[in-house]
Amino acid sequence: MRPSCTSADRITDFNSSQADRIRLSRTAFGISATTASISSVSSADAVNAALLSSVLFVYNTTSGELIWNQDGATPGAGSGGLLAVLDNKAPLAAGQFTLY
Repeated sequence: MRPSCTSADRITDFNSSQADRIRLSRTAFGISATTASISSVSSADAVNAALLSSVLFVYNTTSGELIWNQDGATPGAGSGGLLAVLDNKAPLAAGQFTLY
């Protein structure tokens, strides 16, 4: 799965040690979960495998691509897809997301 980069946000200087967070509206994205879940992977095959899981986000640490896995365990990202690209490929953890 390789979603289009045309509508993805670019994050140039994400830094968790500076308390940076990614904030997403649960209503706007149709997310019922109150906390984020993320799978960090390092290859395209691993991205595809992670998109078969129920995690909300898949982060490719090699490319910096952050994918919203809208449909959970159904193959692909459903109506989700590439949400953002972290240019600096900073490490991401579930605690760095705020779902409001």
